[in-house]
Amino acid sequence: MTDDDLKEDVVRAFILAISLEPFADKPGCTTRYVDSSPGTKLEYFIVGATNSAWPLLSLVNRVLHERAQPDCVFDAAYLAQLASPRNRGGGKLNYAQILMLLPIILAQCLLHLEGRWPCEISELFLRVSQAMRATTRLDVGQLQKLVDLSTKLSEAHHGRLGTERRQLRPHFSGENILEAVKAEEFSHTMMATEISDGYPVCQRVYAALSSTNEGGLIRKSEAVYKDFLPELKRPDITADCLVVAFYLMLVLDKRAVHFP
Repeated sequence: MTDDDLKEDVVRAFILAISLEPFADKPGCTTRYVDSSPGTKLEYFIVGATNSAWPLLSLVNRVLHERAQPDCVFDAAYLAQLASPRNRGGGKLNYAQILMLLPIILAQCLLHLEGRWPCEISELFLRVSQAMRATTRLDVGQLQKLVDLSTKLSEAHHGRLGTERRQLRPHFSGENILEAVKAEEFSHTMMATEISDGYPVCQRVYAALSSTNEGGLIRKSEAVYKDFLPELKRPDITADCLVVAFYLMLVLDKRAVHFP
């Protein structure tokens, strides 16, 4: 695989995963048939995914140029969230998806530099954990900017609607991202627990999606969603894990017809 192949794979899978996961018919979520709320219209996911992809491509370019993990990588997540609202309504929308996918994309790049990509799923998430331990205080600062920005976007969206929603306002500290995500008002979130624990839920969702080739990703995700919703309790969190699983399917099984 060449550097250009990697860049194409990352951007393509990122846009497709976030754009197409909402097409599945999942009770409580936006689908091809219904928008679950004024801030989660189907077209917003497509626009947001496309806008957010380019800062992440810039991160891939940096890693490939430096041939190592840069001193700061979470600035790309902040910039991806900053770009997301361009030409669309709604609020933070794909904030959690950006935050959960960035460590995976970083690990992909590092494995590629080491001549070990593509690889088994267990090796990928081991590399994710290593990369998160190697993050710096600069990353912690960028995580703070990202979360603060997402809060402002959500507040502005609800202000336009005349509604209110309780916002989490964590204060991050620590030497790296693994320490930072332990912050009060954040440590309980799916984003924090997946990043700190090696994505156990997303790995299970991926395993469920990849267990059969019948019906394509969208059809299969409808059944997987129903299986995981009772455990995860929230439709949006369950959908975020499906987005990660879609991304993994697209980069690890590139020859399959995922959308028949």
